[in-house]
Amino acid sequence: MNKTETAIIHFYQSQELDRDKLALLLQQSPRVRQASWFRRMLPLSAAASLFLLILFGAYFFHFEKNDQAVSIVLQEASINHRSKLQLDFKSLDLQTLARVMDKLDFPIVLPESMRQQFQIVGARYCTLNGNLAAHIKLRNGDVENAVSLFMTQNRKDLKGLADQTEDIDGVNVSSWTADGMFYVLAAH
Repeated sequence: MNKTETAIIHFYQSQELDRDKLALLLQQSPRVRQASWFRRMLPLSAAASLFLLILFGAYFFHFEKNDQAVSIVLQEASINHRSKLQLDFKSLDLQTLARVMDKLDFPIVLPESMRQQFQIVGARYCTLNGNLAAHIKLRNGDVENAVSLFMTQNRKDLKGLADQTEDIDGVNVSSWTADGMFYVLAAH
């Protein structure tokens, strides 16, 4: 450092602002308050609350939507069971029925528990939740009232609709899955 630089440093180090002027400047300047903990956390807590609200809303919407889908499928089966629509195929033989219902992309297989208990009266095409299905009328030898068995492949849109039972306008409707198939049974 040369003499000039040293003189400049000493000059400015010796300078002081008048204490009264400094106090006046501090008084006139706007106060900057330190934000409280709550105020600092408010945006974060609002974002977390909004996230939880969206999460719970999506969760409940999913289950409400699933409940509606179950109800629609079971109502659809109840209406088809009560309808007096003519059967397109009359057969007492499961193999014949499987052969003539060639539009189905799945095999017609009665659930094990129903094979010995019921006789096939006939069948027709129908839909379950928009999927092509077989509506098979079955009769127990002792009972005059036929029951309706609906079957289709257990597709992705039918997941979560099985293992349900409802009484709809006097028709007991139950759904289940077995061996890659989705079944609905409707009976008075």
